[in-house]
Amino acid sequence: LQTPPADRQPILTYVGELDKRLAVEAIRRELLREGQVFWVHNRVQSIEDRQAEISESFHKAEELLAEVTRVRDALTFNDDLRKRIERTVSRTRTLRGNVSK
Repeated sequence: LQTPPADRQPILTYVGELDKRLAVEAIRRELLREGQVFWVHNRVQSIEDRQAEISESFHKAEELLAEVTRVRDALTFNDDLRKRIERTVSRTRTLRGNVSK
């Protein structure tokens, strides 16, 4: 428990006035790498409004993440299929080479 995983990335912390464009980009990047986002808000009175605003902004991010996952899965499937085809071709060549001898 004392040693973090080798591929763990450092925590980046930004403090300042809200820049929605920067916030959206940072959260999207973190979601795409399947990381975690922690948002600190300093006004109890408006925390629910901020939560709704963030949720609305990232509904599309969730859809994007789902699409990225589908594409990644399709690429993995295609890569597996390519490897199977290469093995089949290699075996066929080997068999042909053995038959001709």
